[in-house]
Amino acid sequence: MKKILIFTISMILFTGSSKSENFNIIGYGAVRDQKSTDAIQKAIDACFNAGGGNVVVPAGRFITGTVELKSNVFLHLEPGSVLEASLDLNDYRSTFRRHGLIFCEDAENTGIIGAGTIDARGTQFYDTTQNHVYPEFDKNLIRQRQNYMPGGTFFTDGPYKRLRMPGMTIAFYHCTRVKLKDFKLLDTPIWAIRLAYCDDGEVSGLTVINNLMVPNSDGIHMTASRNIRISDCNISCGDDAIIVSGFCIDEEIPGYAHGIVDQAAHRYGNKSIYSGHIQVTNCRLQSRSAGIRVGYGQHPIKQCVFTNILIYGSNRGIGIFAHDGSDIEDLIFSDITIETRLHNGQWWGHGEPVHISCVSRFEG
Repeated sequence: MKKILIFTISMILFTGSSKSENFNIIGYGAVRDQKSTDAIQKAIDACFNAGGGNVVVPAGRFITGTVELKSNVFLHLEPGSVLEASLDLNDYRSTFRRHGLIFCEDAENTGIIGAGTIDARGTQFYDTTQNHVYPEFDKNLIRQRQNYMPGGTFFTDGPYKRLRMPGMTIAFYHCTRVKLKDFKLLDTPIWAIRLAYCDDGEVSGLTVINNLMVPNSDGIHMTASRNIRISDCNISCGDDAIIVSGFCIDEEIPGYAHGIVDQAAHRYGNKSIYSGHIQVTNCRLQSRSAGIRVGYGQHPIKQCVFTNILIYGSNRGIGIFAHDGSDIEDLIFSDITIETRLHNGQWWGHGEPVHISCVSRFEG
């Protein structure tokens, strides 16, 4: 008798909460195959004001610029749904930087879930007839001198030349308990996913497929974040696939004080000075740079575990870069298969399975 009573009560609670938790964007004015940014934001705001739940994107294509997620709100992409990026740069918000499609700052218990697709249309923001060349070196110091990568030559492995573009496609800043699960993310113009100064994140079952000719199209980039778990992801991109760095907002200022000011200004996110306590397992990675990169930035990095990973077709397998004054310690790599190759064009890496460097980014 007790078992029957408990089961009945739990069913009532579940069905009651599910009715109140879902906010379908169609009900807030979203129209398939049309720009629906305002409608999606209205659904998010309504969900937040009601105490949280799921903002549902149903099957169909919806065009959008920047929308801002909030605490206790999950964007739920139903099977067959596509959030497609607007090609109008005026549709992308700017605060401390230009944002991409989905932006969230100083929130808890939020994220993106479901078996739908986000198409960032990143290649549209590049000139595919020209290569992008970085002024990172003096040609006179190279054996070929001025004959190295001569002007007017198109390198078939890229990278494409940058034009103006939106910001990072999915970015969470100073957030706690972030969940990213099961969706497909395509063709981002720059970093696909950034978890910055976040604490407690779960990333699983994602497919991130970027144009391999697009530079700086990182996969999952964790900057000064901790307690992040990544599993069962397939990532192919034109820059590092999975990254742990210690970058702060003022990343180009030598001796920056580890984000203490930022900690006081936000309720949520990583309140320590450390980037780390990262677990990455059971992933398949391809990159025109490194499959896995650890380093850069002035927050110390520690206690990261990478296991059961396939890295293929990449300029580097694993890269560890101690280029700032902060420590990097306690890294474990196990059960990793690495296959590298050289690409023409100005990419990062030289086919090394493992690269470790200790060179200061700042003079002195």
